Amino acid sequence: MGQGATPEEIDEIVAAFDNGNGEIEFEGFLQLMRNLYPERRIKFIRKFYGAAEDFPEFSRQDIDVFVQAFREFDVDSSETIDASELEECLISMGQGVTKQDIVQIISLVDEDGSGEVKWPGFLKIMRFFYPEKRVKFIRHFYGTARDFPEFSLAEIDVFIKAFKAYDLDGSGAIDASELFIALWSMGQGCAPDEVQTLIKEVDFDNTGEVEWKKFLMIQRKFYPEKLKAYEEKWFTPAKKFPQFSRADVEVFIEAFRNYDLDDSGSIDTGELLLAFWMMGQGISPDEVQVLIEKFDADGSGEIEWPEFLTMMSEIYAGKDIFAKKAPESPTVSKAPESPATSKSSSSFQSAKPESAVKPPASPKVQVGSQRVGNPKCEACAKTVYPIEAISAADRTWHKGCFKCEAAEGCSVTLNLKTYTIVTGKVYCHKHVPKDKPTSLTAGGSVISANALAAPKVSKVQGINRDARLTFSSSDMPQTNKDH
Repeated sequence: MGQGATPEEIDEIVAAFDNGNGEIEFEGFLQLMRNLYPERRIKFIRKFYGAAEDFPEFSRQDIDVFVQAFREFDVDSSETIDASELEECLISMGQGVTKQDIVQIISLVDEDGSGEVKWPGFLKIMRFFYPEKRVKFIRHFYGTARDFPEFSLAEIDVFIKAFKAYDLDGSGAIDASELFIALWSMGQGCAPDEVQTLIKEVDFDNTGEVEWKKFLMIQRKFYPEKLKAYEEKWFTPAKKFPQFSRADVEVFIEAFRNYDLDDSGSIDTGELLLAFWMMGQGISPDEVQVLIEKFDADGSGEIEWPEFLTMMSEIYAGKDIFAKKAPESPTVSKAPESPATSKSSSSFQSAKPESAVKPPASPKVQVGSQRVGNPKCEACAKTVYPIEAISAADRTWHKGCFKCEAAEGCSVTLNLKTYTIVTGKVYCHKHVPKDKPTSLTAGGSVISANALAAPKVSKVQGINRDARLTFSSSDMPQTNKDH
């Protein structure tokens, strides 16, 4: 094997890997080979686990299973699997698929047209079959990160990767020693006693460990200037709109950031169209263009945060936001009047076209079946902003006010899955009137009453952004260690 060793070195090797009887069994021999060829292990880790970093919803244990499956069915060690190998692999993993399914699946991930699946493509296929893992990952990591809005999406990505890299057992928490290493890897070197102090400051439930939310709380301590900059960026412009409370502005911020899909700091035509659809206000691209032209004060072709606030102020003032700006009348220099021109002045004014004196009123634009406006909440009678509205049975509530209307006085807050409409009222499943039908028969099939009057929720529920994990200490802002 070309591995030269002296008798003394052989004795040391046997002592390190023997089973107690002076011999090396096969498992020990494999450990020895790993030590002799460390570059092979490095290459293996980079190839399989490096690529897996783009699929953060999968745990280390998940990736271990996928690696084993991929290598087992890559029978010719070509580092790719063909259609027949993929079919056998998926069936062995309990995924019932047909040959037609396999053809369609490969077409989705076959970027080079080879008709075969490489390792990154295999991970994409696993994402198709386990979408719930991605949903859970996004809700857990990015959902929690909403409480730390001063950090950008790119910074959250870095934090996620650092946290997952040192949560070695996949428990969802890291201990003091793991946190110590994680902080050093991010350029936030701390002494062991400082790490213990940090953990005590954020350990609100006395677990002695750092879960994801606590990890973000620690990052906030390292970057206090970011929270200050966040306040200045979002709440300083909002001071020009005293009619909005801080809670109102927080709702607007969340909406704006949800719809700013590319995190550019402005909303373009497509994003604004999606925003209104998400708020239950179906509008056309032409109407979106009207909004851009009306509220785009700097002529950028997009809506920045102050312009978004102006738009919201008009919506909640009950104004017709789709009414175009009146064209400005040209300014005519007035020459010194002479007796002759003075006499004809009035006749000149009356000869102006009517449109030049008063622009025609813009038509009232209907949005969906309703006019954009501010309905009152059925429960508290306060104004319901579109972003926080939920509607059912032609009535509107705040999301927090959408509760069971049972005569027994039930106070259960309802959502998309837990309400039933009976004779125009909403009930939780427990208090649905027993003597009232909860379904309607149409065309011989039973249709749930919920399906006929599903509420329209006007808030983006999640973040539909691919995790862009690129982890390097150079990605991080300069650390303020005075925490």
